[in-house]
Amino acid sequence: MTAYSPADRAAAYANWGRWIADCPDGCGNAEKLDPGQDAYACSNCGKVALVSWPDDAARIWQALAVRVAPQHRNWFPAGHPLALAAGAPHGQRVEDLMAETFEHEGVVA
Repeated sequence: MTAYSPADRAAAYANWGRWIADCPDGCGNAEKLDPGQDAYACSNCGKVALVSWPDDAARIWQALAVRVAPQHRNWFPAGHPLALAAGAPHGQRVEDLMAETFEHEGVVA
């Protein structure tokens, strides 16, 4: 599982049914990503950042896509600051996401 690394890399995470990454320069901006996108320029501060993707991004997306409401389609890499601040799950495996979906929605991914 890819962990959050501030340096010059932005960690991709799923938020409300879309892949995004926070600016690693700390300007507070986040950018929407296309699946597999390898870099982006922050539209707020101009920082160019490489994007770190989880090895199993496609499977994470599949596990989240069956969730009915977009606000429930979230996944954070292990140790991501937003997840830590919100007390949200982070570093979940695909199997964890599938079990969570079944528990809350009765749907099998």
